Amino acid sequence: MLLKIDDQEEKAAVEAAKKKVQSMKREPRIIATSPATADICDKLELSLTGVCTSTVSTIPKRYKNVETVGQP
Repeated sequence: MLLKIDDQEEKAAVEAAKKKVQSMKREPRIIATSPATADICDKLELSLTGVCTSTVSTIPKRYKNVETVGQP
């Protein structure tokens, strides 16, 4: 189950982004430029094109074979 959004303005922004992604002719290419972003993408079960490297935090295991793009 995903997070429930109570704020109507935030909910509208999320719905607009969702429609934009769904209207694309291909899957979006996402690069996580921070470990926190990689964690969020992991929880949302998103595929990534690239991830940052980090000596402080760990990148989720599902992205171990994804191209690295340097430090955040």
